Amino acid sequence: MAKTGNITTEMKHVHITLTTKLFLIVFLFSTSSFVSINTFSQAQIVSNDLRKHKLILINPGHGGHDSGAIGSSGLSEKDLTLTLAKRLKQILTQTYDVYLTREGDYWLAIERRTALANHHRCDILVNLHASGSFHHTARGIAVFYFGYNAGQGLYIQHRKDLIQSEHRLLPWKHVQSTHTNQSKLLANLVHTKLIESANSTDRGIHKAPLSVLSGAGMPAILIEIGYVSHPTEERNLRNPEVISDLARLITEGINEYFRQMSGCIKSEDMIEENMGTGRGAAW
Repeated sequence: MAKTGNITTEMKHVHITLTTKLFLIVFLFSTSSFVSINTFSQAQIVSNDLRKHKLILINPGHGGHDSGAIGSSGLSEKDLTLTLAKRLKQILTQTYDVYLTREGDYWLAIERRTALANHHRCDILVNLHASGSFHHTARGIAVFYFGYNAGQGLYIQHRKDLIQSEHRLLPWKHVQSTHTNQSKLLANLVHTKLIESANSTDRGIHKAPLSVLSGAGMPAILIEIGYVSHPTEERNLRNPEVISDLARLITEGINEYFRQMSGCIKSEDMIEENMGTGRGAAW
């Protein structure tokens, strides 16, 4: 037994290790906390190296009292996204470990959905939504990742926060900004698969300050799979074969993302986009 004041190197190592783990637990599992950019990247690397399977969280939008958009024949966004999420999980679980934020028709707060992804330390977060419009000609698929458009007041404040955070702790609400490049890559790959094969109108890839993305401590995207307010798209989205095709295409995009990321340099060597460092992007 080591005496007080005569701590061995091994004891020091144990003490530092335990302290580091406690530090990471406090910041990784609290959505109201701050996070050190460097510490978070290191935690992700350790997690990914030790884990044999990638973890994916699928979040079907709305639920419970919140039906989301509703089509003229009664197809609700909450039911559509849940149906697609379950089919997507069936396909993805052949390769990955997959969680759903909800398995039934009930409501979860947006912050709770993102917190689940952080709690499970998932590798990616995929949010599923549909669209609705008073203009019944509106149709098509769009994919979103987190970001602000230059010139917006929110963008200016966001960028100021990131610049000030370069040498101190980053507010958790901005943590998604440390994954901008990966989120954009994931959005591009999923979007490409969907548009190439889904025979749907291309509404593009967009960056937007969506709440469900902002607190995610991993690459995250939101997919709008079509307009339930468009009669033809609503009818198509009721078809189980169409749902299966969408799930397959999203899976192909995710597979390609992990394939490309497996050949990338490690997270601590990457230069992130929009970090306010002026160093540019790694890709």
